[in-house]
Amino acid sequence: MNSKESGPNPGSKATLTNCDIRGTDFTHIARHLRARRTASWRLPVHDCGRRSDPWWYEPPTAGYEKAAAHLIELGLTPAPNRGGLHRMWRRGGYQRRDAELVAARWELAP
Repeated sequence: MNSKESGPNPGSKATLTNCDIRGTDFTHIARHLRARRTASWRLPVHDCGRRSDPWWYEPPTAGYEKAAAHLIELGLTPAPNRGGLHRMWRRGGYQRRDAELVAARWELAP
């Protein structure tokens, strides 16, 4: 057996290449996200002023009013959801009172 047979074969698939190493680190994710953001700038703008980006979503505020009222009835303070609190305050009545209570307990600026 000669010495060339005992060592790793430099031409074999067992050696790592730069492509193999790049596949294991996460820099490619940032590169793809930057490319996606750049592509989203080319999308048409809707009447509401936002582009038709398929990953955009409206932050959930539906149901916050009922959940907050239920927790307040139980003597608990719900976590603040600024969008939900603004919506409750605009509606007035008991919802405004509940929104002011949550804001006061969390010491939120009006």
